Amino acid sequence: MARFFGLKSFDMFHSFSNIFIAILFLIEQCSTSPTEQPPSLPYCTDFLIPVSAKAPSENLLLTAIPDLSNPTILVDFVTSHTTGLLGSLLGGTVSSTFNISARYCEPANQIANRSQIVQLLVHAITSTKDYWSGLSYPSGYNGEQYSWLAYASQAGFPTLSIDQLGAGLSAHPDPISVVQQPLQVAIIHSIMTSLRAGNLSVVSPTCPSSPSPPSNVTSTSSFNPAKGPMPQLNPNSCPLPSLPSKKIIFTGHSYGSICGNALATTYPSDADALILTGYTGLFAGGVPTLGSGILLPAATVNSARFGGLEVGYLAQSNEAGLKATFYTVDGLTGLSPSPQYTGDVLVVTGSNDTIVCATLTLGGDCGEGTDSLPAQASAFFPKARSYQYYIPPATGHAPDLHYSWPGTWGVVEEWLIQKGL
Repeated sequence: MARFFGLKSFDMFHSFSNIFIAILFLIEQCSTSPTEQPPSLPYCTDFLIPVSAKAPSENLLLTAIPDLSNPTILVDFVTSHTTGLLGSLLGGTVSSTFNISARYCEPANQIANRSQIVQLLVHAITSTKDYWSGLSYPSGYNGEQYSWLAYASQAGFPTLSIDQLGAGLSAHPDPISVVQQPLQVAIIHSIMTSLRAGNLSVVSPTCPSSPSPPSNVTSTSSFNPAKGPMPQLNPNSCPLPSLPSKKIIFTGHSYGSICGNALATTYPSDADALILTGYTGLFAGGVPTLGSGILLPAATVNSARFGGLEVGYLAQSNEAGLKATFYTVDGLTGLSPSPQYTGDVLVVTGSNDTIVCATLTLGGDCGEGTDSLPAQASAFFPKARSYQYYIPPATGHAPDLHYSWPGTWGVVEEWLIQKGL
């Protein structure tokens, strides 16, 4: 039985007794123990994708700012403009070719009907594509326990994770006048179009040290971490996304989910399904929490790692604020209706998400049932074939990075099976 809530398909779930719901909660807690055996890694290739993209550009009027190299002035400027109406704006267009860093992974568990269904993974504004492998690669924190790549691999899905423009190993153009959401969405659209056609351009492919997939496994069962890793064989070459993608599942986290919302609005036929994590359609309330990490120029926060970046690239400098932003203890563009999107939507948002379910005390409370914020976000997708949501308990803004993650993935995979994906 499905453990997620759905406004269109699973309203009957709310009529079950409180006892039954409590039993499900206990099962969920048991299934999220950190002692479970994590899945094995897929076999992956890193490369660059040259993407030509064009999009409207909003140029901030900077004439009133005397010195952007001054961290105090910069933080005051960014805070005042992002919490208001982004200040005075001038319309324009940005058009160029950018190198986007990507990681394509073939699954360890080869399932015929999923071999050409690609999950495109788009990270949050403060992370990189390594988020999807448990914050580092090839092996994440505590092995593969928090790796979306590894769990998708066991479920038979190829994945393509990208560094957004201005993040990770992708190009770093002007952070204010160029690295803006409309251009990010145009880049994602271009990549998805090439994926679907099977003609994605690849530059400088490298094969990091990672296991390889078996070639003849056809099981369609859901992955059970207790069963241990799959057997592995060595490949003959680095895997590349050469075949046309019959279906594409857009998967985003936080700002990546906002980009998914914008993608569904601007290019409604790009994605066959949307999985939006750390999302409710309400991000403005999370600005104070995000700001508690004290954003400073990245080159100032960590000169060894970010010394070459322009001053407009920011990093959080306060560990306590960082934890409050993404975890839980004991008016942005893109957030608009997607009236022409007709695919399936799954929203996965932690019960204590302080970014998209912010409270007046800077905590997080997403609510329950049809009154919850994830449920209310269905209004953004009025023509979706189905809209469903899941609120993992005791979980903050990054659902992949909590003890609840294995159980949450089980809900995601069950949803994928029900949608024929």
